[in-house]
Amino acid sequence: MFKKVLGSSILATSLLFSGSPTTFASNSIQVEGNDMVYSDFTVVNDHVYVQLDTLTDMVGALARWGFEDKNRAGFITGFSSEGNSNAFIYWFKNSKKVKITLDDNIEEVNMKLSTISKDNRIYIPLREAIVALNKDIKIEWKNKEKKVTVKGKIIY
Repeated sequence: MFKKVLGSSILATSLLFSGSPTTFASNSIQVEGNDMVYSDFTVVNDHVYVQLDTLTDMVGALARWGFEDKNRAGFITGFSSEGNSNAFIYWFKNSKKVKITLDDNIEEVNMKLSTISKDNRIYIPLREAIVALNKDIKIEWKNKEKKVTVKGKIIY
């Protein structure tokens, strides 16, 4: 009986201070992209989520225009070396959907995880975003160091 009461008290205390049993302090791990360290991220259920500007910086997207409103976040970037091919990429609030428009082709990709909303900003699951971009970018979890490493950039 004592163990059950103590366990419930510990759970209630952790919920009180953390807000959720599945949300972890961002500083408990490191996020590094192409030899730069990032601090603007959050971790939920062992998954790293980043804001749009962090993602575009991390993968070297030449964002010609980035935006975020209440329901979506996205950017326009050029994927060709000549700069004559624009891609429009949108992530939607609390959704698994990513919409990618390249020239006249529209593709919708469903991520395994949904975006989340925190402090009126849309956070995108990092691994899922990199997979959705479908470029030569690698993401790796280094358990011993508690570090997520992103290598490579969008190729233009």
